[in-house]
Amino acid sequence: MSDPKHYVLGFAFNSAKDHIVLIYKNRPDWQAGKINGIGGKVERGEIPVFSMEREFFEETGVVTHFHNWKQFATLIFGNDILGGKALIHCFKFIGDECMQASTYEDEDVETFAIKDIWDKPLIGHLHFLIPMAMDDTFKYADLHMQS
Repeated sequence: MSDPKHYVLGFAFNSAKDHIVLIYKNRPDWQAGKINGIGGKVERGEIPVFSMEREFFEETGVVTHFHNWKQFATLIFGNDILGGKALIHCFKFIGDECMQASTYEDEDVETFAIKDIWDKPLIGHLHFLIPMAMDDTFKYADLHMQS
């Protein structure tokens, strides 16, 4: 069996946690036209938290520091649309500096008021991941996902 693919997914909130940075996805096809957190593939030899720092910069132009990203969940997928076993390491960042995020590559980055996102075309798992990330009492969970 091949090694699982590793991805990161980050949610950056302002200090009041009433705004969040999200991205309108163009790819892959199953995400096109939907909104997701910021993230991408973990490169060979890279630790997920360093990947999160890199991906956030590449997609938003905002420099963050790995020690400010806190992992709160790992989504564990078997064989599914990701093309085999995959682990998505989910992180949160609380800090006003992230609100300067803007489109830096080819997918539109936007800062949203939390109260306004629930009727947007969110990737399905954001409906539970965003509240988990916002909850200061929630520490960490491995979540086994259905295809």
